[in-house]
Amino acid sequence: MRNKPYTLIYVGFLDLSKDDGKSINEREFVRELLARPDLECCYVGPKMSNGFESPGGRILAERHLGKSPISQMRYQLWLLKTLFRLYKKYGKQVILCTRPNYAAIAPMIFKRLCKAPWVVKFAGLPIPLISARSDIPIVYRKIAAKIFSLNGRSADRLWVVTEAIGDYWERHFKIDRDKMFVLPNGVNLSLFRPDSSSSLPDEIADKIPKAKYTVGYAGGLRKMLGIDFLIRAAEKLIGAGHDYAFVVAGTGEYRDALERMVREKGLQDRFVLLGHIPYRFMPSLYRHCDVLVAPFSRGYVENFGSSSQKIFQYLACGKPVVAARTQDHRFLEDKEMGKLVVSEDIDALADAIKESTSRANAGKNAYDRYDFVARHHGYGVLVDRFLRQTDRLWGESRSQG
Repeated sequence: MRNKPYTLIYVGFLDLSKDDGKSINEREFVRELLARPDLECCYVGPKMSNGFESPGGRILAERHLGKSPISQMRYQLWLLKTLFRLYKKYGKQVILCTRPNYAAIAPMIFKRLCKAPWVVKFAGLPIPLISARSDIPIVYRKIAAKIFSLNGRSADRLWVVTEAIGDYWERHFKIDRDKMFVLPNGVNLSLFRPDSSSSLPDEIADKIPKAKYTVGYAGGLRKMLGIDFLIRAAEKLIGAGHDYAFVVAGTGEYRDALERMVREKGLQDRFVLLGHIPYRFMPSLYRHCDVLVAPFSRGYVENFGSSSQKIFQYLACGKPVVAARTQDHRFLEDKEMGKLVVSEDIDALADAIKESTSRANAGKNAYDRYDFVARHHGYGVLVDRFLRQTDRLWGESRSQG
């Protein structure tokens, strides 16, 4: 029974019908929202390429969303008209939730004219993020950064996925912490588990070097994510005679440089870049490894923190984690589920990997790790936390008239 007094309008910019790493978190979160029996939810986004079966709620996806500025502005006009239509349809009893892109002016106009409560989600930082986006024309980057910051300052609530992003908004834009809430990324617990009989397909497994211990990483191949430090740690461990294999899954603009680095260090037989691995095989890849890593660079953890989905997926598969030290990773040490190292410290990274794989009880906490993720990062849990925030926001908006 739908008993919430408002309708949630969730605006996204991803094609939820695609089964790829770019949309996994949003797709799973929105699926959970749409399935809630107590909530009327309407998802508004770009046209789906392969269809998208909704478990409930409504989906409006009527326009293709291109990358050009003209296409973006056309989309904003369509979005503004759609928001006005939904506002009238649901008797003005709506809460808006958006993720800003570099042309996100429609939500600001809608907020100003209709005074509807508005939550805006930030999974990154406006200025550092925009300056690094090669898909955004240079002439629009300053405008884009301004739009991002205006979205944050105009909204009633900022949903940030890491403490570091919240710190950024507080420090640079004087946003009160009471206006923000931290809600991290989640994990599909039906896929990522310690106990599964599924195994890697032979065409993937055959590429992984045979060794006593296997160290894994999954994610984008960008310089800021620190895979080059992992290569140097591999050189140190293998050079000292330890029997390790290293496997990296993912794609990105830094791949050629990484492959060249592997060749220069003579690690071709021990360090393999697999490229893209289909999402459905990622749990099997994680379970194949003995320890999984997130060796982010100093600049990355200082600017972004980390609510990296990969870390929660690693843990859900029961594996120990070695990660760069940042406040968003403190739980790994506090809960004894992994080790933290100072970013870019090669010796510390190598030592943490060695300690994680040599501990006699390394495999005994697999279900403790899974249980922790289930309690804190399952999509059902995250949606519950999100709706507590929207309920509170709705109550505040009513009390203010």
